[in-house]
Amino acid sequence: LLRRAVEEGDPAGRTAQEACRLHRAWLEKCWGRPCSPQAQLTMKELYTQDPRFAAYYDGKVAPSCTAFFAEAIQVYCETM
Repeated sequence: LLRRAVEEGDPAGRTAQEACRLHRAWLEKCWGRPCSPQAQLTMKELYTQDPRFAAYYDGKVAPSCTAFFAEAIQVYCETM
């Protein structure tokens, strides 16, 4: 889904925002507690600052995925 969102090119688009919703649900499942918008924004910052995340997202999902996903998460959290 995230790869398709990157291909569509709209971080505020339906596909990208659904990927962000699923990301939040995944975080909540992993953490065993609700994920606030601020917590998801913190994860966004981690993704852009830690080269291991960029290696995964840009290398395995799609080129420039890390920056795209960070922007999509920002939009998602601002609309919550």
